[in-house]
Amino acid sequence: MQGGVRSVLCILGLAFCGLLAAGSVQAGGGMQETSAGNVDISVVIGGRVRIFRVTDIDLSTYTGTGDLIGDSQLCVYRNDSGLYNITISSDYADGSTFRVANGTNFISYSVDFSDDQGNQFVDVASGARLSGLVGHSSSPGCQGRNNASLDVRFSEGALQDAAPGSYQDVITLLVEPG
Repeated sequence: MQGGVRSVLCILGLAFCGLLAAGSVQAGGGMQETSAGNVDISVVIGGRVRIFRVTDIDLSTYTGTGDLIGDSQLCVYRNDSGLYNITISSDYADGSTFRVANGTNFISYSVDFSDDQGNQFVDVASGARLSGLVGHSSSPGCQGRNNASLDVRFSEGALQDAAPGSYQDVITLLVEPG
């Protein structure tokens, strides 16, 4: 009968181990009427820049004397206190020279750019990247005011030498965090 007692003790031992294991599952978060868990969420927002309120420049008809000057006032917004870069390019550029076109006729002109802090770049080359400019960081709408200026100038000599007609160009302003 010793073998039978051993079998019963072994069976009771296994049952006891099973009860201990089942008890530890219930005590450690087994099935309950309600349950809760946590999810950590993280997101990183990088530096962003936005250009808006860019206005077209219409210089009308040249009167025949003097330089023609025009400007486009705009707003450059930064979502932080960082700087921005801008690349200014002309559709009809000849290398780094800005030009307006009328068919196969062209007139060269110069471009200046200034930012919110008075940093001014004179005679910018088409395709040139200007760095270290300061945008407006406290309001996406620049608090309703413009904070940068793109200025164009046609010299009297270039205008007087040009063939008659209507001339056009498109200047592209590409802004990026600096």
